[in-house]
Amino acid sequence: LMLTGLVDAYEATGDPLAGQMSRELAGAIIQKFVRSDGRVHHQYFEENGSIEGVADDYAALIEGLVRVHRLEPTGPFLAKAEMLAQSMVELFWDEKVKGFFYSHQGHDSPG
Repeated sequence: LMLTGLVDAYEATGDPLAGQMSRELAGAIIQKFVRSDGRVHHQYFEENGSIEGVADDYAALIEGLVRVHRLEPTGPFLAKAEMLAQSMVELFWDEKVKGFFYSHQGHDSPG
């Protein structure tokens, strides 16, 4: 949500700092919260592992990356959003009920 908020700030004000911050934040999120297999961390802790993302985490990040892509069409953001959307469908879609679950089967939960 912070990512989308920064893009909103840039679009509303034209402040180049907000645009720069949104691109930098998107890069940092991709680096720290997106695993190479396309899964997303809900929370990330370097020392103690992490908590896996739920459907909301994927949806918010996908939206934010698509919005940042509009600011920088040559960057990696749209490709990452597409990869995450594919992961979201694979992890959360249930063909039987024709809907998304909030968490995926085998989801790690704290505690």
